[in-house]
Amino acid sequence: MAITCAEAGVDSTADSLRDGIRRVADGCEILNDDSVPLGGRTWRRIRSRFAAGPLAFGQIAWISSVDGRTIVVVLSAPDDAIVAHLGPAAAAVGSIRAER
Repeated sequence: MAITCAEAGVDSTADSLRDGIRRVADGCEILNDDSVPLGGRTWRRIRSRFAAGPLAFGQIAWISSVDGRTIVVVLSAPDDAIVAHLGPAAAAVGSIRAER
């Protein structure tokens, strides 16, 4: 899981991330691009699946604004293991606050 701040707004950042995944990942499939409530705020969520050589990976990106800063959180794992990490990752995303 990686966390970073982005310069652009939520929608622009999500669009750029989705387009970038499609451009660089081999056989990328966007599974969904929706909004989910976590920790009292709405997060834009992009779920994708792609190949890196012979391995298949799942990736979930959450993008939201926290006190005026666009935050991007990405969870990436082998496709057959990502579900095991989804609950703890979503809880961590929901706990993000400006003071942290």
